Amino acid sequence: MTAVSATTKPREEAAEREVPVVGVRRFVVQALVAEPRALLRVLAWSVVESAPALFVGQAVARSIGDGFAAHRPWTGTAWLAGLALVWAVAAVGARQVVLAVASIVEPFRDRLLTVAVAGTLRNAARAGRPPGAASVARVNLQVELARDALAALVTVVRSFAFTAVSVVVGLAALEPLVLPWVLPPFLAGLLLFGASLPALARRQRAYLLADERTVAATAEMAGGLRDVAACGAEDRIGRAVRARVDDQAAAGRALARVTALRTVALTVGGWAPVVLLLVAVPWLGRHGVGAALVIGALTYLTQSLVPAFGGLVRGLGVSAVRLGVAVDRVLTTTTDADGRPAPAPAADAAPAAAP
Repeated sequence: MTAVSATTKPREEAAEREVPVVGVRRFVVQALVAEPRALLRVLAWSVVESAPALFVGQAVARSIGDGFAAHRPWTGTAWLAGLALVWAVAAVGARQVVLAVASIVEPFRDRLLTVAVAGTLRNAARAGRPPGAASVARVNLQVELARDALAALVTVVRSFAFTAVSVVVGLAALEPLVLPWVLPPFLAGLLLFGASLPALARRQRAYLLADERTVAATAEMAGGLRDVAACGAEDRIGRAVRARVDDQAAAGRALARVTALRTVALTVGGWAPVVLLLVAVPWLGRHGVGAALVIGALTYLTQSLVPAFGGLVRGLGVSAVRLGVAVDRVLTTTTDADGRPAPAPAADAAPAAAP
């Protein structure tokens, strides 16, 4: 089992080499700016897609205040019909956004795959043997994860940005007195979520590395069962594998604690404005804000802002971290910290050796 243990250390050292965050960020930003026309299409169609977030509160408030509450049902129906038309146009915009995002992420995937393949081949040439099947599969999986994560990230971030701006503009046009009750908790939740992202990225990366170590230790143990039995080393190898499992469990618990901050951020930034607005109803009433306007403002919050903020918290908290980790793993396993090819993992063929 000496050989099995010896293969673990080089792979762990290679896994723990971390490409600077700036390098990962630069790689992703370059992929975005490399497709300016597609990026402009995303922005343009996002304006169309976010139109309901701008008009929904206004339409609901006017349909009640100027229509149904004023005994003019046709006026109220006309406002709601106009909102339905806006939703239909937004559906077309959503389709075009998906196509435009694909025009960005597919070239990104090709570029990352080129880097990964070139690095894997250089590693194989340096090691003097073909790349292991496990190494190729792992790199390909990371590339696909990075592509999917980038697509989700672009979709979530631009949706939140356009929706948030539309809600603020819509609230300002509907009733400016509502903004002081809505903006402070919303910004506080956004800042809290942003502050938690670095820790979330670190915990997520630590968990993925711990998972890789557990898988590698288990594969090596399975591939060397005969040697383990022949040497009577069952207890020692069992303790080593158990240590990897315990490390992964600890990393998972640490990740769960940081992930809980996302729920707190959503509560502060998404639902606290709704509660504060309800608390402020008597004050707003004394300043001439009617029930229809309050209902319209609540519609802006519950139908646009809260879903958008929830999507950002869930999507960015998962996709941004996954993108950073996936790109980092590709760059780390194909290059050294100084840009030279990294040694090929010595245990790539271990799973293939298992009976």
